[in-house]
Amino acid sequence: MERFDFSFKNKYVRWWFIIVLPLIILSAFLIYILPNEHNWITSLLTPIGVILFFIWVWFDKRKNNKSQSH
Repeated sequence: MERFDFSFKNKYVRWWFIIVLPLIILSAFLIYILPNEHNWITSLLTPIGVILFFIWVWFDKRKNNKSQSH
């Protein structure tokens, strides 16, 4: 198992901070702005962003593994 580098040299860490962290901040901000009946939007925003991020990581790792095997 390879070691995970938790620094901005790692492209996955950079993209996490670019995509997911702003979504978390936006969700927290929208919780206070939107009325209570629309809070379901904010509760879906962050998990959808996290799921899309990990799908991208999965496809990126598959692409890198295929290019290294050829």
